[in-house]
Amino acid sequence: AVLDIDEGNLTPDELVKAILQAPVDLLWNGGIGTYVKAATETHGDVGDRASDGVRIDAGQLRCRVVGEGGNLGLTQRARIEYALLGGRINTDAIDNSAGVACSDHEVNIKIALNAAMHDGALDREARDRLLAEMTEEVASLVLRDNYLQTQALSMMQARADAALPSHAHLMRRLEQEVGLARELEALPDDEAVSARAARGHGLTRPELAVLMAYAKIDAYEQLLDSDIPEDPYMREELPLYFPAPLRQKYEHWIGSHRLRREIVANGITNSLVNRMGAGFARRLADEMVVSMPAVARAYTCAREVYLIRDVWAGIEALDNSIEAERQIELLNRSRYLIEHGTRWFLAAPGECIDIAAAIARYAPGVRALLEDTASWLGDARQAQVEEDIAALYAEGVPQALAQRLAAMDCLFPALDVVRLAHHGGLDVHRVAANYTGVAEALGVDWLFRAVDRMAVSGHRAARAHSGLRDDLYTFYADLLKQMLSASEAAGTGAQDVFEQWRARHGDDLHRFSSLMDEFRRCDDLDIETLSVAVRELRRL
Repeated sequence: AVLDIDEGNLTPDELVKAILQAPVDLLWNGGIGTYVKAATETHGDVGDRASDGVRIDAGQLRCRVVGEGGNLGLTQRARIEYALLGGRINTDAIDNSAGVACSDHEVNIKIALNAAMHDGALDREARDRLLAEMTEEVASLVLRDNYLQTQALSMMQARADAALPSHAHLMRRLEQEVGLARELEALPDDEAVSARAARGHGLTRPELAVLMAYAKIDAYEQLLDSDIPEDPYMREELPLYFPAPLRQKYEHWIGSHRLRREIVANGITNSLVNRMGAGFARRLADEMVVSMPAVARAYTCAREVYLIRDVWAGIEALDNSIEAERQIELLNRSRYLIEHGTRWFLAAPGECIDIAAAIARYAPGVRALLEDTASWLGDARQAQVEEDIAALYAEGVPQALAQRLAAMDCLFPALDVVRLAHHGGLDVHRVAANYTGVAEALGVDWLFRAVDRMAVSGHRAARAHSGLRDDLYTFYADLLKQMLSASEAAGTGAQDVFEQWRARHGDDLHRFSSLMDEFRRCDDLDIETLSVAVRELRRL
C-alpha cells in the first residue's frame, strides 16, 4: 500500500525501483550510486554500471521532494527534468554541504588553536576540551550557512522567470571569466534560454544552484585579489566565523590566522550572493563599469545604512509562523532597497571608500527618517504605509517588523535626503518633507511611480531601465538642492521652498508641467517616452 503496487512478489531490483517511484512527500538518498537519470540519457551516459538494474527516469518519480545526502543520487539533467515537471529539488552539493562546512570550521579552528599552543598560551589537553565544548556552536554556525544558502536559492527561484535575461547574461560572463562550461553543467545554451523565455519560464532550482556556486567563485576570487579583506570594517567578518569561546579567549590568534584573508573574502561573498542573488554583483559591475570589490563596498554600506540586518532577522524569525512563500516575498522586498542603495553609493564617488565613515555619516539620518515617517511623508503616502502595516500585522507579522517593512518602500530617497541635509546643515526631517512635498507639487512623484512600474524584458532593456531610474533620482536631488540653496525658507515648509523657486522659474515650470500632463495621458508609456520626461527634469 505504501509503495502503491499490485504485485505480490518483487525481485530485489524491482523492489528498489518501486521504492524510488513511491508516492511520498520526501525521497531521501543517503547512499552510493546514481539512481535517477533524465529520459534523454542512457545508462551508459550515467557511468554507474552497478546501478543500471535499478535506475529510473526522472519522470517516473512520484515524490514531492528529493533530498540528496549522498553524492550523485541523480544526474544533473535528471534533477532539471524533475524540477521542470514540478518536483522540488536542490543539488547534492547543496543538500550535503554541511559536512564540507563542518570540516572547514574544524580546520580553521585548529589552525588558530595550534598557533596559540605554539606560543604557550594553551596545552593539548585544554585544546581538546575546548574543541568538545564548542561542538554545538560549530554545528549552529554550519547550519546557519546552510539555511542562508537554501534561502538564497528560494529567493532566486521566486523571481527566476523575470530574472532569466540577467541569468543568461551572467552565464555568458561566467563562461568568459571563470570557465563555466554550460554543456558540462547541463545549463541551457542561448537557444534553449530563448525557448524558455518564450514560454515564460526561468532557470530551475538545480540550475540556479550551479549558477550560484560559480557566482560565488567569481566574486570570491576577485575579492581575495583585492584590498577588501584588509578593510578594517570588512575584517569584522573574521571573528564572526569562529565560536564565541575562541573570540573571547583567543582573539589575537584569530586576528593573525594565516587564512584570515580567505575567511574574510568568503564571508563577504556569502553575504553578497546569499542576500542579493547570483547575478547581482556581476550585473552591477558590468552596468556601472566598476570592479567587484567596489560593488562589495557599496553593498556593505547600503546594508548597514538601511539597518537591514534587523529586518532579515525578523523575517527569518517567522519560520513556521507564516507561509514560507510570503517570507521569501518579504526578503525580496528588502533586496530592491539594497540594490538601490548599492547603486547610489557606486554613483557617488568617494562616499564608500571608508565604509565605517560612510555608515557613521548616513545611518543616523536614515534611522531618524525610519522612526518618524509621518513627519515627512505626505498624508496620502502615510495612509498607504498605515494600511500596509495593518495588512502585515493581520498576516501574523509583529507590529515593529510590520512598521519597518512598510516604511522600507519609502526609503529610496533617504540617502539623497541625508546628503542634502548634511550639505545645507538642515534638519533631515525638514529636508525629507521638502523632498516629498516638492515632488508632489512638480508631478515628479508620478514620474517616480511610472518608472518603478515599468515592465522590461531583456538584459539591455533592464540595464537601460536601471540607468533611467538612477538618473531620475539624481536629477531630482540636484534640482531640490538648488531650490533649498536659493530659498530663504530653506528647511521650512515644502510649499514655501517651491513657491519661491516658482516665482523665479515659472516659464520653465510651465513647460515641464505641460509635458508631464501630456505623458500622464499616454496609455503606452515606454522607456523612450519616460527618458524624454527625465531629460526634461534634467533641463529643469
